[in-house]
Amino acid sequence: MAPIKIGYWDIRGLAEPIRMLLKHLNIEFEEKRYGFGNESEASFPNLDEWLAEKFTLGLDFPNLPYLIDGDFKMTESVAILKRLARANGMIATTEPALSYSEMIEAMIIDIRNRLINVVYAENLGTPEEFEQKLVALREPLETSLGQLEAFFQKHGSQWVAGNQLTYVDFMAYEYLDWYRVFAKSTPIFEKLPKVSDYMKRFEELPSLKEYIASDEHRSVGCLSPFARIGHRWVKE
Repeated sequence: MAPIKIGYWDIRGLAEPIRMLLKHLNIEFEEKRYGFGNESEASFPNLDEWLAEKFTLGLDFPNLPYLIDGDFKMTESVAILKRLARANGMIATTEPALSYSEMIEAMIIDIRNRLINVVYAENLGTPEEFEQKLVALREPLETSLGQLEAFFQKHGSQWVAGNQLTYVDFMAYEYLDWYRVFAKSTPIFEKLPKVSDYMKRFEELPSLKEYIASDEHRSVGCLSPFARIGHRWVKE
């Protein structure tokens, strides 16, 4: 059987939870990473490489990331994660674990989108104004992380769905990690021992520990060069 194919930009972005889930499951996959052009050219960054293929792949809703599994093709990052999770026992099936995981999934997406909406905004303003916008993210983020801390404290769970690792944990780790890096100069996780332990527990998973520590994961930008920050940084 041919391996699963994943297509996405040459960044972590929305595909990184998918990559980590596949690696955790030890599922063989091939990946097509689309670039943004030549940095030495005035047209950088551009979408030309992806646009040349976008409507030739037989996708119902052409977009990135995409998954091709034999004759089956789909797009949308969360939908891809859920398909893989259902097929491999990585989704909660009992209550209240299912409701908890779906609730935190929505919260994590909201946290992710707050950052994306700032760094990809068309009118980013001066560098000083942009920094003020980043600072303004801190208060709602601390509120959300404080609530997540309280959730882990209240339920005494290892993962968002209790003691079962699910696809939501792969999303939560990746998008919280973005903030952990971007806010390195003013750490926001120091006063959150439960959340910090959660992140460390994920990083120590035998199936992922080597990958998370590798350059393949750590030296690739979270976001595209269209963003004000997040492209071509290296984590310590």
